[in-house]
Amino acid sequence: MRHHKFIPDYYDNFEIKWNDKTLYGLVMEYIDGKNLHECIKEGVRFSVDEVKSILEKLLSISDIYSLGVTILFLLTGKDPSTFNLKNMRIDYRSFVNISGDFKHLIDKMIDPDLEKRIKDADRIREFCKEHNIKEE
Repeated sequence: MRHHKFIPDYYDNFEIKWNDKTLYGLVMEYIDGKNLHECIKEGVRFSVDEVKSILEKLLSISDIYSLGVTILFLLTGKDPSTFNLKNMRIDYRSFVNISGDFKHLIDKMIDPDLEKRIKDADRIREFCKEHNIKEE
């Protein structure tokens, strides 16, 4: 049952052993239209306010890490997998022009240490309120 018209239903997952690697895949419903990568390739960049608005809408339906890297993609137009890693963390800071508090929030969303990563949307909202990160 689809929860939102632009979020595909999940059907199944699988893994494939290939050489010395394990590859993972998801089987999801196909939804016709442009994906986020195609939109960005067309030169679309999102403002901080637009990203904050999208963040607010997605908080209740997305896992936190995926949401964090999606924010990076929206702000930079770069695939997060192309960023260098610094101490096992995505080194994105030189590519964005956002407040230190917003960078700190993103850091907490994409922290590779699950114990340090923000756990849920309510904690993100609390962080934003405590650090005065809001839509303008």
